[in-house]
Amino acid sequence: MPRVVEWLRRIPLLDDVSTSYTQSGLAAYVQIDRVTAARFGITPATIDNALYDAFGQRIVSTIFTQSNQYRVILEADPGLQQSLESLGSIYLPSSTAKNGQVPLSAIARVVEQSAPLSIGHLGQFPAALISFNLAPGAALGDAVDAIREAQRELGMPPSMVAKFQGAALAFEAALRNEVLLILAERNGGPIAGALNLIGGDTLYGRYWGCVEDVPFLHFELCYYQAIDAAIARGLSTVEAGAQGEHKLARGYVPVPTWSAHYIPDRNFRRAIADFLARERAGVESDQQYLAQLTPFRRGEPCS
Repeated sequence: MPRVVEWLRRIPLLDDVSTSYTQSGLAAYVQIDRVTAARFGITPATIDNALYDAFGQRIVSTIFTQSNQYRVILEADPGLQQSLESLGSIYLPSSTAKNGQVPLSAIARVVEQSAPLSIGHLGQFPAALISFNLAPGAALGDAVDAIREAQRELGMPPSMVAKFQGAALAFEAALRNEVLLILAERNGGPIAGALNLIGGDTLYGRYWGCVEDVPFLHFELCYYQAIDAAIARGLSTVEAGAQGEHKLARGYVPVPTWSAHYIPDRNFRRAIADFLARERAGVESDQQYLAQLTPFRRGEPCS
């Protein structure tokens, strides 16, 4: 976490970068000598139970009255809870010791290390909050893009997930329903464009047009640039429209799609329904055949 904060402080678009994560606390770690413990017939579960009996909230009984009930909690003498030395007073049951008990210090040592003062949560997962302000004249969209770029450059492990909250989250949510226009220019003027719609977690490629015929420009704008835009925005799917076997070589696999129509004429509606019942089997057969022509290796999932 300190490395992430230090990296974000280098971004000129951000000011007052701070975090709720602090390492100024202390924690005690019990390191068990498992070989010695095994000779005494003591398991880690036995040690865990003894520590919980002394410092946890072990309920040993319940006292019932006419109107209330009271829990009886087992704990060590409060005077022995003030320092790590009190752990030496804890004894563990042993089946091989002469007196039937072994002190914790005989099979384990206590190591004191720095630890967070508190651990926040986002949902059910541990989380640390990093807050920032915008530098004078900076736009929130540019700051969000800079933070995402820093996240990629840092190479954060898959187990660490970064999510925006507050105004940045609202900004990203607004981008989930937007229009994306990708233009190709020559000599400072547009010669072609691809219009895409973004909704939910998907980029929908819809319209294409050009005023100059450039080989393969259609594929670049409509497919490759669309994939790049989806990756940059964290979208999971690019939907390039129905039909088109030429999309297979560009990494688009065939998937079924649907459209909704209302046919007022009853007879015409019945004829279309009859055709679709027979057409559906043909579409499924084509999909299975075309899936074998994709550039992906056989037996590996596409993503």
